[in-house]
Formats: sequence, C-alpha cells, structure tokens
Amino acid sequence: MISEGQIVLYRFPQTDQKEEKLRPALVLRRLPGKFTGLNFSSVIRASRLAVVNSEILLGKLGQIDQERLLRVKEKIAKWIRSA
Repeated sequence: MISEGQIVLYRFPQTDQKEEKLRPALVLRRLPGKFTGLNFSSVIRASRLAVVNSEILLGKLGQIDQERLLRVKEKIAKWIRSA
C-alpha cells in the first residue's frame, strides 16, 4: 500500500516523451481509489510534480519523517502561490 511520505521508484518521462528514467519520487498525498531508502543524499525538486496511478510505481524505497514532509508541502504551496 502506497502512503503519504513514502519514497517510491517511478519511470519518469524525459522531456522528449520517448524515454523514461528510473527516479525516486516522493508521495505527497494518497488519493482515494528518518531513513529514506536512497543510496545518496537527494534534493526534492518541487518543480517536477506529476499525478500518477499507483499501479505504475515500481516499489517502495523508504519513507521521510512527518516533519520533513510538512516542510516539503509548505514549500510547494508557497511555490504554487507565487506563480
């Protein structure tokens, strides 16, 4: 079961829409219907948001803590409001 705050593996489409690259993705919200699991320090890029069906996710890598998840959501909300 995929849940909020999990880090999952996802085939993220490239800008040419022809190739995909395996990337970790942070689940911000599960819509109805301190260890992250990553091998390297990573940056959460809020400018690359996507809505995807959970059936295409390739597995769970880990989980971020609730405090960090809240900070990410606040920064995304601020970014959206400033647009």
